Amino acid sequence: MLFLLLRLSPIFLPIVYYFTVFGLLKFNHLWLWWFVLIIVINLLFTILLALRKYRKKIWFVFVYLIIYGTLGAVYATLLSNQVFIAVFVLVWSIMYFIYLEAIFNTFYRAKEMFLIGYKNIAAYTGLASFFVLVYCLTYFYTFLNFDWWLMMILFVIATFALVFDRFIIQTIDLKVDVRYASVIVLVLLELLAVLVWWSVSIYVVATILSVFYYLFNALALNYLRANLTPKLIRHYLIFSGLVLVIVLLTTQWF
Repeated sequence: MLFLLLRLSPIFLPIVYYFTVFGLLKFNHLWLWWFVLIIVINLLFTILLALRKYRKKIWFVFVYLIIYGTLGAVYATLLSNQVFIAVFVLVWSIMYFIYLEAIFNTFYRAKEMFLIGYKNIAAYTGLASFFVLVYCLTYFYTFLNFDWWLMMILFVIATFALVFDRFIIQTIDLKVDVRYASVIVLVLLELLAVLVWWSVSIYVVATILSVFYYLFNALALNYLRANLTPKLIRHYLIFSGLVLVIVLLTTQWF
C-alpha cells in the first residue's frame, strides 16, 4: 500500500495542482484554503517518503515543494493572457511531476530512472523558481507599492531555501552548506537592491539575477565537490557572460 501511494503521488499531485491553480484564479478569495491544500498534499507525500526511509533532507524537499507550488500560483495570477496562463500552469505542473518522479526514483531506487538525475532536475526547477521569485517580488514592489524591506525579507528567506536545497542534495557538510548558501544569498540580495532601481523590464531584472544565481551555485557546488577546474570556471563565466551581453544588448531602456 505504501509503495502504491508513493507510486501514484507523482502523477496525482501535479494533476491536483493544475486544476486547483485554475480554481484559485477564478475564486481568488479562497487563496488561504488553496495554500493549506498545497501544504497538506506535499506533507503527505513527504511523510510517505519518510516512512520508506527517513532522511533529514526529506524535510528540505518539503519546504522546496511548498515554495515551488506557491511561486507558480502567484506568477499565474500576474499573467493577463489566458493562453500564457494555460501554457505556464501546464509546464509548471509537468516540471512538478518530473521533480516528484525523480524524488520517488531516488528514494526507491526504481528501475525506471530518468535520463536526467534528481540533482540536475532540482537545479533546473530551482533556477525556474528563482526567476519567478524575482519577477513576482519585483512586480509587487514596482506596481503594488510593496514595502522594500518586506520584499528583501521574503527574497532572503525564499532564496536561502532554494540555494540550501541545492547544497543539501549534494550531501555536503551541513555547516558548510549554511555558510556558502548564506554568502550566495547576501550577494544576490545586494544585486537585487541595485537592479530593482534600473529602468528596465522586470523580466530583464529577473533574467540577470537568475544568471548570477546559476553562476554562483555552479561555482560553489563544484568547488565544494573538488571538481572546480580553470576550464570549468571559464565555461561557466563565458556562458553567463554571453547571456548577460545578449540580455543587455536587447533590452529596451526606459
